[in-house]
Amino acid sequence: MTPLQRKENTVITALVAVTLPDLRQAAHARSWMPDMNGKVAVITGASSGIGRATAELFAARGAKVVLAARREPELATLKNEIESHGGKASFVVTDVAIARDVKRMVAHAIETFGRLDYAVNNAGIEGKIAPITELPEQEWDRVLDTNLKGTFLCLQHEARAMLAGGHGGAIINVGSVNSFLGIYEIPIRQNSGNWLYRPMSFYAI
Repeated sequence: MTPLQRKENTVITALVAVTLPDLRQAAHARSWMPDMNGKVAVITGASSGIGRATAELFAARGAKVVLAARREPELATLKNEIESHGGKASFVVTDVAIARDVKRMVAHAIETFGRLDYAVNNAGIEGKIAPITELPEQEWDRVLDTNLKGTFLCLQHEARAMLAGGHGGAIINVGSVNSFLGIYEIPIRQNSGNWLYRPMSFYAI
């Protein structure tokens, strides 16, 4: 028996690279996914793309989803769509680069649905496409604050809430395939992704 199997109150985190077509295919053939009835999931970057598709998929499997992103109109639209299909959703406007926003996001999940079981840390930005010799320092900081610091803040507050709930949970950090590529004009995305795949890929508390 492994340490993870012995400890019921465990938070397991993983980092995955996934494409939007992958999720759309999963939505049509999702027998591999567990029943999520009674579970609560926070999804960052939920206003579009992979985050939006993840929220739709989780809701279809019975999870209560907390939608988090910076764009309120898109979050409100998605919430209404999920509820129109019989799902349960709430949203909270969140900038993951700001600690108080992330703390408020997790608190909103607990206050609204009473617990937190899953988190998908999907929020990320590409930043300015430019060679390293022409990239402004403030642009470097902006991207790493979202992609790297933002993931750290989410992990920290989500794991605390899951452990405090006494039931553990699962956290997924979504990264970009660009993390593995050597592309001259996108050095920020590659560096922030590399840091995600290395130190943040293997968290079990």
